[in-house]
Amino acid sequence: MTNPWKEAMLHVSSSTVPFASLMALLAISAFATWLQATVGFGYALLAVPLVSFWFAPHDAIVIVFLDSCVVSLFMAGVDRESVQWDDTWRLSIAAIITMPIGAVVLLYVSGATLQLLLAALTAIVAITGLRTSQKLRALSQRWWHAWLAGAACGILTTSIATNGPPVVAYLQRRSLTAPQFRSTLSAVFTITNIVALVVFLVSGLISSLVITCSVLALPAVAAGYGCARWTTPRIDAQLYARLTNVLLLGLSATLLWRGLNPSA
Repeated sequence: MTNPWKEAMLHVSSSTVPFASLMALLAISAFATWLQATVGFGYALLAVPLVSFWFAPHDAIVIVFLDSCVVSLFMAGVDRESVQWDDTWRLSIAAIITMPIGAVVLLYVSGATLQLLLAALTAIVAITGLRTSQKLRALSQRWWHAWLAGAACGILTTSIATNGPPVVAYLQRRSLTAPQFRSTLSAVFTITNIVALVVFLVSGLISSLVITCSVLALPAVAAGYGCARWTTPRIDAQLYARLTNVLLLGLSATLLWRGLNPSA
């Protein structure tokens, strides 16, 4: 009896993508899903730099985006009763308004420049995470804080698929419980991802290769999510987050080098 998933992988690898690249995509997808399900965010932030080592930056961004839609949908359904809808709608509406700007960046900015943008963003998030290992103080709220974070999220969603940092920074200062934090993040990501998918389709950024690779990675996404559901109660999420930030710093340095030396 034939295995359709294995046949599809062999077909893609024999035609356009090396088999090693597909294996790397599966491993990265599983690990990044585990990270997001454990600490509430980080799938695209970790996966985009890693996948860009194996795929062209533009393709890597869209592949990771499509699979991140599934991850966010999974997580949004788990703690949906804890979603803070006032924050969710403000962040989402602001993000939707600015998404076309990010799509223009992705369409017209070179792969090397995108790698430099990824390196800078990854370094900023990693350094900020390492410096704020203790619980952040609640932020004195202003009406424009959520709108600013959402606008930045929208641009990042459709340009480099790493929409988490501004939303995470905003929600971390809202004194939310862990379920509220994770579920509100996932709700924002789910809503913005649906709109971003339309933007990507209209912009012609979703190719057959991107769709095929994203679909092939879904079993790894499911495996990573299932593993996280089992391991999350058994590990120190704060320690894991610190180790992840150290890893992100290393990725940032590597991306910076590759962006400055595109022929290497």
